[in-house]
Amino acid sequence: MITEVVISILHRMYRTASIFLLCVLVLSMVASKYKSIQQGLNQLKDYHWSRVALYSVKDDLKQRHRSWAGSTQKPAASSILFEETFEGNDALAKVVSMHTSTDYGFRLVDKPVHRGRRAGRFELRDTDPMIHRGTRSELFVIDRITYKERWYSFAAFFPSEGYANDTSNELISQWHQSGSPPISLRISNDRFYLRVLHNSDESAWEKIDIAPVTKDVWHEFVFHIIHSEGKDALIEVWHNGRLQITYRGRNQIKGEKMPYWKVGIYKAKWNKSTTDTHIRICYIDDIKVGNENARFSDMTSSSQSSHNLVTGEGIKTDIKL
Repeated sequence: MITEVVISILHRMYRTASIFLLCVLVLSMVASKYKSIQQGLNQLKDYHWSRVALYSVKDDLKQRHRSWAGSTQKPAASSILFEETFEGNDALAKVVSMHTSTDYGFRLVDKPVHRGRRAGRFELRDTDPMIHRGTRSELFVIDRITYKERWYSFAAFFPSEGYANDTSNELISQWHQSGSPPISLRISNDRFYLRVLHNSDESAWEKIDIAPVTKDVWHEFVFHIIHSEGKDALIEVWHNGRLQITYRGRNQIKGEKMPYWKVGIYKAKWNKSTTDTHIRICYIDDIKVGNENARFSDMTSSSQSSHNLVTGEGIKTDIKL
């Protein structure tokens, strides 16, 4: 009798232990499965946010967002923080992203070029879908700067066929914080001009003429900027080797983060309407960013033969927006 009781108790304990082990096994499998699912979700989340920082122009350009450390281009000088010449297999390796909504919005071309073998071709049409809340084809060159004194340079070419005169302005370079950029290089009526925050009138802009947009030649711009809302604020602009602008006055929106820099074409008027023209084509080459130790000689081209030597007088003008 005692033996039967013991056997019965042991049998129940065995069944209980089996059920317990089975439960542990099931829970372990569920936990493992949940971990795999969670890892998969995290991977999808990481992939999504990495894609936000990239652009979708052509398949062969989609995976070119890499760090400077991964680039095989010739290293920049110590005073140069960034350089994009569009050469080699690592063209566009260092820019943040490309903002265009079409496959023709940006291409690498072998002519015309400022230096080297390739340049970037930008095309914008008034029928293009908006991207990032605007009608644009722009390179997002560098993210928000970490020090207020910086140097910037690039060369631009405007073809006779593809860049007709327009009374409505577009910008080809902007330093953006929030809302309308506090500093921008613009074109209207075939004239380059700098638009910057007014020093005393919050509702107005300073518009400073630079030079004519002579077609079918390269224009090289160098900017030395101390980004500030205080008395130390400074903008110096060289066009084809000639100092055109020395502007001392606030150039930063108060209370906003430091700016980021873009080059290309952005035509705000085309967001909602049309203008005198329907297409804008330009070529850009030799983009550089220098730190506070850079000098004009670090930023400019070593070859002067490609320069357009027609320059303006650097006077203020009443260009209508």
